[in-house]
Amino acid sequence: MWPFKKSVQPTLNIIEPIKKTNYTKDTDKIVEGLFEGQYFLIKSLEVLDFKKGIDWNYQHHSGANTYQLYLHSLETIHHLCNHYEKKKDKKSLKKAYEILQDWAKHDEAHPKENYRSRWSDHATATRALAIIYLYTSAVDVIKINEELIYNLLLKHARFLNDDQNYRKNNHGIMVDRALLSIALVLSEYPEAEHWKEKAIYRVREAFNRDFSYKNVHLENSPDYHSMVMRLIQSVESFLVKNNLTLGKDIVERLEQADDYFHYFLKPNLKVPTIGDTSSGHLKRKKKKFDSFIDEEAGIAILQDEHEEPERSTWLSFICGYGSKTHKHFDDLSFNLFYNGKDIFVDSGKYNYVKSDKIRQYVLSPIAHNTLAIDGKEYKLGDPLVYRDKIKITGYHKTLHYELIQGENKAYNGAKLKRTLIFFKPDVIIIFDQAVSDEDQKFLQLYNLAPHIEILETKDNYAKIKSGADIIEIEQLLGTSSVTSFQADRTEPRAIMSERFNELIDISQLEFSKTGENVNYLTMISFGNEQSIQGVTFDETSKILTLNKDGKKLDIAF
Repeated sequence: MWPFKKSVQPTLNIIEPIKKTNYTKDTDKIVEGLFEGQYFLIKSLEVLDFKKGIDWNYQHHSGANTYQLYLHSLETIHHLCNHYEKKKDKKSLKKAYEILQDWAKHDEAHPKENYRSRWSDHATATRALAIIYLYTSAVDVIKINEELIYNLLLKHARFLNDDQNYRKNNHGIMVDRALLSIALVLSEYPEAEHWKEKAIYRVREAFNRDFSYKNVHLENSPDYHSMVMRLIQSVESFLVKNNLTLGKDIVERLEQADDYFHYFLKPNLKVPTIGDTSSGHLKRKKKKFDSFIDEEAGIAILQDEHEEPERSTWLSFICGYGSKTHKHFDDLSFNLFYNGKDIFVDSGKYNYVKSDKIRQYVLSPIAHNTLAIDGKEYKLGDPLVYRDKIKITGYHKTLHYELIQGENKAYNGAKLKRTLIFFKPDVIIIFDQAVSDEDQKFLQLYNLAPHIEILETKDNYAKIKSGADIIEIEQLLGTSSVTSFQADRTEPRAIMSERFNELIDISQLEFSKTGENVNYLTMISFGNEQSIQGVTFDETSKILTLNKDGKKLDIAF
C-alpha cells in the first residue's frame, strides 16, 4: 500500500549521505567478486558464494546470527557506490540497485520468515544508510523506481522511530543516525520533523547515559569507546552540514572522550584486548604516560615512561562497570606491557555466539589475569545495584609507587579483594584476599602473551621469559600450588582472540590455595635486575615492609 496517491510523485531530497565505507585498495576486488557471485560482507567473515542468487536465509555453520546481520545490512551497496564514485561505472550502480530490488522482493514475499534477522536494529539502520547512498548516487545516472525507494525509507523510518525497536546502547545511536538521514531525505513527510527532533534528543541522551564522568564509554571495551565516538562524531558532522548540532556541551565532551585513547593505548600504540575488543593500531594518536583512573567505568591505567616510548611499562586494572554490555567476568584483572612486549594479556572477544563454548570461556573469570574461585562465576547485576559490590576502592600515588585497590563481592558467599602496587618500572606486588563461607579452591591466574616461554615452575614460584627479559612470579605468603596450562580448544583453556572468530594459543599459570580465608602476597619482577629487597609482611597489622633502591618503605593495606 502506498502512503500517497499514485498520481502524486513522492518527494525525495538529495542529501550528502553518510557512508559506511570509502574507496580503498580492496574495493575493486570486492566489486569484481560481486559480479562473479562472491558476496563480501566484512573483513572478518567469509565471502559467500551466491552464484545462483542471494540466499537471504543463509545460515552459516559458525556464527549464523552474525552472517545474517551483515547480509541484511546491505553494506555491499556502499562498496558498489564507492566504486561508482571512483570509476564512474554505471554497472556498479546497476548491481547495487539489483541487490536492493532482490532484497525488497524477498522482504515483501516473506514478511514473517527470519524477520528478526532482517529487521534487527543494527541491520535496519545500516541498510537505511545504504538505500540513501544508492539513491543519491543513482538518481540522475540510472533508471530507478523512486516509489520503491520512498516506501522502503518510510518503512525503515517507522521501524527506527518505534521505541520498541530501540535499545539503549551503541545500536541506539546507529538507529538515530539512520533516522536523521531519512528525516532529511523525506523532509516533506508529516512526521519527518518529529523523527529529526527525536533522533537528536536520543543521541544526546545516549551520550549522557553511556559515557562516564571522565568521558569513558561505559560498554567495557576500547573498541566500543572508539566505535561509539566515531558514531556520535559522524552524527554531529552530518548535523552541522545540515545547519544542526547536538549542542556545545556534547561537542566539548566528545573532545574529552577522544583524550582517553592517549591513555588506554599501549606504548606500541596497539589497542589492548580488554572486554570485547580486537587488537589493532591507532598510530595517529599521541601516547600519554600519566595515570588514568575512572571508578565509574571500572578501569585504571598505570604507566612508567621510558626514554624510548615503546619500551615503557603499561598496566591496566579492571574492577567495576557502568553497563553490562560487552562486560566480561574480568573484575580484579590486570594486563601488563613491558619493554616493547605484552607480558600478561586479556582474552579478547572471539565472537558473540552465546552458545559457543569458546565464547563462554573468553568471558569467564579463568580467562583473565585475576583472582577467581575454581568452577564458579559471579553475577553481573544491574550496575546501579552492583556498584557497591564490584568497584575500585582506592588509589594512592607516592614518589616510589602507585597503588590501586578493588573488591569483588558478587560471588555467592565469598568476598575477593586485590591490592596492586606498581614500583616503577619493573616490579608489581599483589596482595589478594579471599574470604568465603566455606572451604573453596581459589585461583590466581596469569594469561601469558603468545611469545612468552615458561622456564620453570614449582610451588610458590614461576619463571618466564619475554625476549631477553626474565620475569619472576614469587608467592611470599604461605604455600600455593602452581599449574601451567597449554592451549586447549576442545575444552577451552589458555587461548585468546585478537581478531573476530580467530584464536591464538597461549600458556596460562595458575596458583591455587584452598580454605575459607586465603591470602596471596605475590611479587612479580619483570626485568633482569632486582630493585626490591627484604620484603616482609605482618599479617596481623597488614603492613608490608621492603627496601626499594636502598630506601625502607612501610605500606599499610
